[in-house]
Amino acid sequence: MIQWLLSNFLSIGDICDKFHSVVNIAYNHHQRIINTSDYFVHLEVQQSNRNNNRFHRYHLDILLNCCK
Repeated sequence: MIQWLLSNFLSIGDICDKFHSVVNIAYNHHQRIINTSDYFVHLEVQQSNRNNNRFHRYHLDILLNCCK
């Protein structure tokens, strides 16, 4: 999974940039987001509704760790 992520994004910084844009999108849909664990919950729900697949959960978990 981590190898897949690293081969599909230019760098950890690039991954974090994408994460922050997704957070902005999520913020537009959910008015009350308080902290990063709330981001994780909302993003996981939003992503799994659109496309039920384990990638999103691992992806967001890694992003939370690298973007603090």
